[in-house]
Amino acid sequence: MKTFEEFKAKYPKLYNKLGYFECAEGWFPLIDKLSSRLEDVNNSLSDGQIEAVQVKNKFGGLRFYINSENVCAADYDMIQAFIAETESLSYMTCELCSDTIDKKNVTRYQSICQKCFNKAK
Repeated sequence: MKTFEEFKAKYPKLYNKLGYFECAEGWFPLIDKLSSRLEDVNNSLSDGQIEAVQVKNKFGGLRFYINSENVCAADYDMIQAFIAETESLSYMTCELCSDTIDKKNVTRYQSICQKCFNKAK
């Protein structure tokens, strides 16, 4: 997927109230996988719903914040594990092109591969 609008159409419950992502397209595959998992949980919940409230780059890593009112503790723990896994993977994924990166290329503000780093010079 290339745009936030595509995410919103594919995962309507999750992105019901969010207006945009605050990160580059390189992390979209990570966000897509996480979104699929969270939308599956949403579809299985009898009470409550998971809604993304902010998706952004913070200090070179993905941050995915949710509102999960009325979600039971077991589901909440599973959701947080999915989010933590994705956020960890973001440090090893170029935010610009999705290539795998060496941790030493993570700057304070962005996780980028050597190729994208060289282009930016």
